[in-house]
Amino acid sequence: MRQNELTREIEFLNHQKQDWKTAHGIWENIRGLTIGTTTKARAYLGTDQNDITSGTATKVQLDTESYDPGSHFDPTTNYRFTVPEAGYYQIIGCIAYKNIVADKQYGCFIRKNGSNIFQPLLHSSHNAFLMVTATDIQYLAKDDYIELFCYHNAGVNTVDIASGSHRTYLSIHILSK
Repeated sequence: MRQNELTREIEFLNHQKQDWKTAHGIWENIRGLTIGTTTKARAYLGTDQNDITSGTATKVQLDTESYDPGSHFDPTTNYRFTVPEAGYYQIIGCIAYKNIVADKQYGCFIRKNGSNIFQPLLHSSHNAFLMVTATDIQYLAKDDYIELFCYHNAGVNTVDIASGSHRTYLSIHILSK
């Protein structure tokens, strides 16, 4: 009788050991995944960008990074994200306008390789402060680049873009390959 109990206990322990090895192996595989860990960036406007020309799309000079672990965003020259690997990316752009003119349009354009891929426009009903956000999921190829542009048709060149990580920014994250 004792031998049967001992045999069952050994079988139970072996089963537990196999379960632990399986669970540990799955955890190691999950922990070893690197997709998306460095393929992301967020940059924002560190200083107000003033006197935006009316009727012209103007590149937003995102000069400060919140994070960019892979160094794929250029905050000094081109103010753009260069895609390091092909895949589907979530792209979010936000522009905070100040000194706006009522009853005019204000836009937040996301460009891929120099062409608009998303360009929402809002119509202002006041003359204070306005935030325009663009968000999309796009398939991007390696070496594509993403930029943020502003646009307004206020008829004056005194509209400004407000700085701050919570106001004017571009955020890009890979979702899948």
